[in-house]
Amino acid sequence: NEEILLKLIQGDAGAQWASTHIGWKVPQSAELAVNVCDWDGVDCDHSGTRITIIQLTESGLAATIPSELGQLPYLERLHLDNLIPDGAGLTGTIPSELASLTNLVDVNLAFNSLTGTVPTFVSAKLQTLNLSTNSLAGPVPTEFYYGSKGHGYLLCLDLSKNSLTGTISEAIGQLQKLETMSLSDNQFSGTLPASIGVLRDLRYVYLNNNHLQGTFPTDFVNPDAQLSEVWFQSNLLSGTVPIAFGQMDKLRNLYIDDNKFTGTVPKELCTDLINIDFVDADLYDPSTGKNVSTCVRLACPENTFSTEGLWPCGPCPDESSSPYLGTQGECYSSDQRTLLNKFYEITNGASWNIPNNNWMDASIDECTFTGISCNTNGHVTKLSLPKANLQGPFPNIIGFLEHLNYVDLSDNFLTGYLSADLQWAPIDHFDISGNKIRGAIPPWLCLTSGLNENGDKGHFRCSLVACPAGTASPIGRESITENIKCQPCSNGANIVGLKDCKDYNPEDAGSYYYYYDAPEMTSTSSTSGSNASRTAGIIILVFSIVGFVIVAALIYARNLKAKKEDEHEALKSNISSMRSGSSWSLTNREVI
Repeated sequence: NEEILLKLIQGDAGAQWASTHIGWKVPQSAELAVNVCDWDGVDCDHSGTRITIIQLTESGLAATIPSELGQLPYLERLHLDNLIPDGAGLTGTIPSELASLTNLVDVNLAFNSLTGTVPTFVSAKLQTLNLSTNSLAGPVPTEFYYGSKGHGYLLCLDLSKNSLTGTISEAIGQLQKLETMSLSDNQFSGTLPASIGVLRDLRYVYLNNNHLQGTFPTDFVNPDAQLSEVWFQSNLLSGTVPIAFGQMDKLRNLYIDDNKFTGTVPKELCTDLINIDFVDADLYDPSTGKNVSTCVRLACPENTFSTEGLWPCGPCPDESSSPYLGTQGECYSSDQRTLLNKFYEITNGASWNIPNNNWMDASIDECTFTGISCNTNGHVTKLSLPKANLQGPFPNIIGFLEHLNYVDLSDNFLTGYLSADLQWAPIDHFDISGNKIRGAIPPWLCLTSGLNENGDKGHFRCSLVACPAGTASPIGRESITENIKCQPCSNGANIVGLKDCKDYNPEDAGSYYYYYDAPEMTSTSSTSGSNASRTAGIIILVFSIVGFVIVAALIYARNLKAKKEDEHEALKSNISSMRSGSSWSLTNREVI
């Protein structure tokens, strides 16, 4: 055992560290040796020979994690977290040998510089796993949520502040006893997993600062859950805020700002208790001389904004507006020239490869910009810049060009994600093929009648907008009239709108993104107009989501719903002890 532990002592820095910690320095003689169970940060079971605990929190140890730690079969607690600001810490990857230990109960490797992917921990006894604030990347595999024998006792899962990608698997519903789930400050995309709704012991959910898209699944919000804190801010979520949140009597923090939510905050959530530890209790508005609605504790209403997206809120300036709740930073311009200038800036217009790049010529009308066409009223209706070397994140602000109906930005180098901003323009031709865009197609686009071939004879498919991640077609989308289908790629291609699987470069777009493309939806009635078709499509989508939830529950939750109620009541651990290692910054709404 001594030889295994000494593998943690590496280089001159390790030798220096060992010299100040009992037992870790190699003795000059056997007489001076210290029993390994008496080393600093080490503890053993009653036998006095089996190492069960290695706890070196804030010790300043600089090392890689040796695979030999996997030879400590009785290890239960491993704390190598480094809370020393700018201090030495762990580097390298997490060895699979360590993750294979079957008796691990508590693992904390936070605040280090670990790289690589998240391994699958096999211990069925695992209760706490904290890998936060590292440099881990790639997707979290579905197998992670199962282990080898399940993780039915996992209470706290913290993977926040890494660079993890992909989607949050429906398999997370397997973590039956989970109380704290922190996946914030990563690059997760896709939709919210409905299976979170079956986790009735869940109290703290942190999913903020990701790229999550779509609406709340029907069963995501479970009124019987124990939720106290739910953080969704700074994503790409859309739709409306579920009223069911207001039925949770233990809910004290719900952050939804800086998303794409529309409508109003449900009145059931507009209380003096919600978000009181972040939002000033004083809701007095000096401009009116009255107190404002307590709803602003959750999000500023439409056509207002603030630094944080919630109180104190101010009206959008002239020639700008916002259709969303919780607008953060600034509103959206309604001036088309301003929007086009922003488009130019976002897509690195100075590097465009087009003849006569006149976009920055202030003396000409924007309708004469290369790639722009307008109607007789001077409103921009067409944006066509294929093969123009556009770079940077996809410019979703084009959705605020209220007369735009034709978009061709194909064969460029655009990255990022599509957002619900695109729903506001009356687009009927949309070609984003041949770029490096990730994530999912916003549901509103899939249900927009007349967009590409969507709505023809009542058919609606996201693949008519763009081929989903993991598929490709010669035109980057499907076509009913040309009988073109998106075909699966065998190389893990993960970008939307791919024209050829061979064009995929894994370094371009990170890791594989799960994509849920609703099955082809057929309306039984004729589509007499855009609004009628969209309404029918929304109804169909709701039923599709319900069906999807049922299937997902059967596949991923296994027999979760068949478990007896007492299984959900058996474990009554004090959740505050699970979070005692963190301090809270309410000013910045983050765990530090």
